[in-house]
Amino acid sequence: MLENLELLASGRPGRHVKTSRVLAEVDKGLGLGPRYGYQVLVDLARPWSVALRLVSGHGNFGDRMFPEPAGAR
Repeated sequence: MLENLELLASGRPGRHVKTSRVLAEVDKGLGLGPRYGYQVLVDLARPWSVALRLVSGHGNFGDRMFPEPAGAR
């Protein structure tokens, strides 16, 4: 997942990539379906679910009170 994100961001830190592009590459490269891939991506972006956040999320990834993220587009 992280390798696909880095390839899509062209090695430029801080650049956000659309979720649909990431999920398409993850499905093509790893064979993870979009639903599971989206959940993994959301978990990587949530600051309270990982000790060291490796993905900078831009959008609604839920919060501790309402953990459901916005749907993937």
